[in-house]
Amino acid sequence: AVLLDILAYNTAYLAFYCNMVGNEMFLDSAVLRDSITSRAKMLGYRGRSRRSSIAYLDIEVLPDDAPSTVIIARGTKFTSVLDGITYTFSVQDSFTIYPDDLGDFKIEDLPITEGEILRHKFTVSDSDPNQRFILPNSGVDTTSIRVTVQESSSNLTSYVFQLASDLNVIDTQSRVYFLQEVGEKHEVYFGDGIIGKKPQNGNLIFVDYLVSHGEEANGLSSFQAANGVAGYSDYTLTLATKSSGGAEKEDIESIRKLAPLSYQ
Repeated sequence: AVLLDILAYNTAYLAFYCNMVGNEMFLDSAVLRDSITSRAKMLGYRGRSRRSSIAYLDIEVLPDDAPSTVIIARGTKFTSVLDGITYTFSVQDSFTIYPDDLGDFKIEDLPITEGEILRHKFTVSDSDPNQRFILPNSGVDTTSIRVTVQESSSNLTSYVFQLASDLNVIDTQSRVYFLQEVGEKHEVYFGDGIIGKKPQNGNLIFVDYLVSHGEEANGLSSFQAANGVAGYSDYTLTLATKSSGGAEKEDIESIRKLAPLSYQ
């Protein structure tokens, strides 16, 4: 009787396990996000990541010297507080301000994106055939990712790699990278030297990106510069458009629905 009980329990356990594994193999019945994103990847579909909120500011810089131009550098930070939580916004591209007819340095509708620019470095190693380039943070806004490959620590020559979008135009020298979701994180990977250029041993891979709070940062209307603007502490800042556009990552039901339609 004991042996029969054990065999019955083992059979039931294996039946349940096989049923669950079988379900995870198909997009229609999968429950785990990893399984769904894996199935969607086979259809060429990548689920939307978390998205950062964007606000627009009008800024007048009041320099205490006589510069010919004022440059607002990439990474210039602004902050806003909501319910006791401080949100950081960053300038994603450098802007050069030229003086107007009155000699004033003004810029309108300067876009600032929620999140602080982070950088992670990888060193390509041929000694590790299973090396992966997984970003260590969750909540990454994948639209903010910028990938640069440097020749080596001693050779500072570097190249910008773009996210691959059309396989038909990619050749052996195309500087492109690919992207996939891995659990709560994202992985950057590259070509094999046939489809896309393959990074070489000793290359340094720099990945810049934003970690987003998603929709939490929407609706902010009061901002201040974290460390001055363009190196000047005297400036005026006016809100042009309050923050909006922040969103959570695409949920599994949306991926389950849109992946087959996108493939079609």
